[in-house]
Amino acid sequence: MEFLKSHKEDLCNCLSAMDALYIIDKCEDILTAKQDKAIRNQKTDAGKISLLLETFIEMEDSKCQDFLKILKEEQTHYPGLKQHFIKSTQASSSPTVHVDCNSTVDTSKVTNVPPGPECPVPPKQTEDVSSSQGPAMKIIIENKVKLIDWLRADSVFILQHVHSKRIVTDREYQELKSLSVPEAAVTDLIDKMILKKEETCSQFLHTLRESEVNDTYPELKKWITTLGLGLSRPNDKTSSISSISDKRGFLKRNRTALVSQVKNVKAIVDDLQSGGYHDEMAAFVNAQLTSQESMRKLLDSATSSGAANALIQALFTHQKDVMDDLIAENA
Repeated sequence: MEFLKSHKEDLCNCLSAMDALYIIDKCEDILTAKQDKAIRNQKTDAGKISLLLETFIEMEDSKCQDFLKILKEEQTHYPGLKQHFIKSTQASSSPTVHVDCNSTVDTSKVTNVPPGPECPVPPKQTEDVSSSQGPAMKIIIENKVKLIDWLRADSVFILQHVHSKRIVTDREYQELKSLSVPEAAVTDLIDKMILKKEETCSQFLHTLRESEVNDTYPELKKWITTLGLGLSRPNDKTSSISSISDKRGFLKRNRTALVSQVKNVKAIVDDLQSGGYHDEMAAFVNAQLTSQESMRKLLDSATSSGAANALIQALFTHQKDVMDDLIAENA
């Protein structure tokens, strides 16, 4: 809470300057529906972020910690956040006092203590991240520098291909396309691949193997054809309902995006009605004045696993582009 209070102005400037709605979406599970609505109703991005910060400052400490955890995880999306966390870490560092191993010391009361033998500290355990990497991800990581060097020759071409195959989402594509320096765009693309799942990394490598792509990058073609990838060919179908294990959770996590992006609500309701959706509920959903409000009511009605499954099937039928983007974004 103190961190938010002392850095409120800087955090507001940082978060509102780039993508205010992105961080608000990330906080959806922490905020109440009333708080979320009040924040989104602010006219400016600065106003939205200011109210978001004020809301968390007034909440209990556990909620503040959840929010800080989100900020730390999103430092890549908001590069300006890094300096604030670095400063906070430096400011909170405690003075080091050398004493014998059996002593208890209040560092706030000790001054001019001569150095002495330090207590032995067990070696820090480091996580072996390589064990969680699949073969495709390892190939990308180990050849990252070469891939950047080759693909930067025509960054627009590779961005168009990964976007058309839904390897990156619309939001990610727009972010990458906005980078004016080709090397920066390709570097960011490779970093995004590494952060995604093994299946996405595999799909990216298979895209590089396509003749239309590697013919554009001669050095890449020499390398990729000699790899002999022992990788499973990604399914041609970009995504499917089977890729969503927790269907009710998926609808909840992506509620904001579904409300704003799904337009064919009436067709979805008609589809659900043919499968047993109550006529009264269908009429209630269709009676709403906007597609956004209709989608909210539709999501509110998916309270059981069966209802959530039926709704997701209908979404794949009538708004597959939206579902593909959301699944790729959650990958």
